[in-house]
Amino acid sequence: MSNEGGSRGVTKNYEICGTVLLHAGHKYYKHRKNKNSTVWTCANKKKIKCSGIANLHHETDCVVIKNKHVSQCVPKFDENEVKLLLQQTKKAICQDFSDTVQSVYEKNIQKLKDRKGLDNISKIPDFRSVKYQFYRYRNKTLQVPKIKFTNPDSVVIPERFVKYILFDCKENERRIIVFASPKVRINVQNIKHYFCDGTFKSCVKPFTQLYTIHGDIGSDLYQSNIVPLFYALLTDKRGITYEALFQKIKDAVQEFRPIKFTMDFEMAAINAVKNVFPRASIHGCFIHFQRSIYRKATSLELLEYEETKQHIKLCASLAFLPKEDIEDGWLTLMENSFQAEPVTIFNNYFVEQWLEPPEMIPLWCCFKEHHRSSNLVEAWNERFQRYTGCKPSLLLFLQTVATDISTHDIARERLQMNGIPIHKRKKTSIKNDELINKLTHQYENKERSITNFLQEFKMAPHTGSATPEQIDTLLNFLDKHRDLARGRLRGGDGSAHAKRLWEELCNMLNSMGGCTKSIQQWQKVWFDRKHLAKKAAADARSSASATGGSPSTAPPLSQWQLKVLSIMGIAFGERQTSARVPPFRETNEPIPSTSSQTSQPLSLSQPLDLDLCEEVVGECVEASLEDRQLLQPASQPPVSQECLPSTLSSQPTRPRRQSAAGSDVRSRLYQYEEGRVQREKLRNTELAGLRTELTSLRTEVAGIKAVMLQMYELLREYNRN
Repeated sequence: MSNEGGSRGVTKNYEICGTVLLHAGHKYYKHRKNKNSTVWTCANKKKIKCSGIANLHHETDCVVIKNKHVSQCVPKFDENEVKLLLQQTKKAICQDFSDTVQSVYEKNIQKLKDRKGLDNISKIPDFRSVKYQFYRYRNKTLQVPKIKFTNPDSVVIPERFVKYILFDCKENERRIIVFASPKVRINVQNIKHYFCDGTFKSCVKPFTQLYTIHGDIGSDLYQSNIVPLFYALLTDKRGITYEALFQKIKDAVQEFRPIKFTMDFEMAAINAVKNVFPRASIHGCFIHFQRSIYRKATSLELLEYEETKQHIKLCASLAFLPKEDIEDGWLTLMENSFQAEPVTIFNNYFVEQWLEPPEMIPLWCCFKEHHRSSNLVEAWNERFQRYTGCKPSLLLFLQTVATDISTHDIARERLQMNGIPIHKRKKTSIKNDELINKLTHQYENKERSITNFLQEFKMAPHTGSATPEQIDTLLNFLDKHRDLARGRLRGGDGSAHAKRLWEELCNMLNSMGGCTKSIQQWQKVWFDRKHLAKKAAADARSSASATGGSPSTAPPLSQWQLKVLSIMGIAFGERQTSARVPPFRETNEPIPSTSSQTSQPLSLSQPLDLDLCEEVVGECVEASLEDRQLLQPASQPPVSQECLPSTLSSQPTRPRRQSAAGSDVRSRLYQYEEGRVQREKLRNTELAGLRTELTSLRTEVAGIKAVMLQMYELLREYNRN
């Protein structure tokens, strides 16, 4: 053993775990340090008077045994492996905070298992027995008493992250911590346009939200160079908190002199900016404005009809007019507005929410604005959350902020020195901006009226929504290629064929003059339509199968929803009850109900897809016939002994008292069942009649469709000329 590990010039043959040196199954404590080496003595020197001595040569970084161990000092390789495992875990939990302590420990155990096998696993301690020493070691290394807090005032930032703190404010039972790059004073000197947004999911407890301020360091038509500058942890979202935040940043960074802010329509933050920076202009996010009016329109079911949907698009297009012309544009829209009650409710909402308040029009007007939304800030929020998850730990949050600051400092230097942009804009976005600039220039030169300007913006691809013609083309194409729609083209040849079909469909849709999308975006349109159709069918099924016999309260499926269900098949909607067919014709004949002898008359509510309706009606007839056979009552009311469950029939019979009330209930149940079967027969007869009518109408509608197509082609040719 005297030459154990004594070769000079070989690779490292030891490990140091804290104050212990591990070599060849033995443990050593440091004895003294010489000029060219360090002397280590055996850990069992006092216990069994072991005289083992190891020299660690600095030049070769190798251990040489100087005195051999006594015979009682047996090498314990398993204990050294466990000691090394614990030390590696301690180092890892103090360097990377993306995993929990238990996760790091289990990963190191897995590495040991892969390297040494299962022989030593039984010697490894359970995590519960060693976790507290890990936590103590980490807190001691970071110089903090703990890392989980329930009160914002008690939060302690570890020393290694203090350099990123711009200021830490505690006043009026409110705490604000703002992080920024050490170079922030240099970075904000030439920035005039700032973007603000908050997120709650990525915020660390016990704070409420992470509020970030981003700056434009040089964007143009082809690139967007917007970077985060300030990361603020806030305890609430009150106006006084926002005002304190902006005031503290203004005091801490004298070079912070904003001219323009873009943010969402959070009035507390907007008023705070107005109070701290009265000369700065504030613009709301166009996407938030558009989503707000679309949510209102959706609640009123105005997006289900093409005419009202176009009215909503025109209202959204008002944002591209000069703010002094917006009221004239609104009056122009009202001249051609519908008189239906839902449209009137929406118009009143638009006036009260977006037109009457004097401060609202300058907020949502984006006339000649290069940055019309805060989408890049929201994209940063999503990317940040991918790293931290929801409600991250304090250490993971601080590590992610530090990494993000360093990343954007490098990106900023790369932009200034080499001209490498931070974000390259998509070709579709560049094309949309060019079209918007062209229309705006024509409007300024009086080449377009307000009506014409709004109509062009309504059809412009910047709205991001497909036209009805594009949706019809999409559904018709997928109807012809149902394997593509149902995701059955798999494998090598199938995937290649699916890719070719999607490329063909994408080129076809983009050449129709509506919005322009990539293959992935058109696929998302189809996936969204499938999801909405399935949800609507499920709602209709639940409403139709509700107890009580009352009429269904679910709205009838729209034409495109029926088309999607036809493409995907009845199984997609869980049998035909999901695909609830709207009423077909008016009739004065009452339809029997399970709860009442009167029912609602049928009415024609929308155009029919005769092929689909005939298919669904046929399936309803077949299903009803099957149900009638299954539910046919027995000819004799008494229940035989063979029909009873085995648990009951096996019991000895006892004399039972005949109850007149029980007999009456059974009789009423049989009568009810017979009445239900009669009603089913009547319903089947009516459905069969409807099927015959649909067959006769089919030829007539086909002729009308041919005439309308000819008229449509003539109108298109006329418009071209």
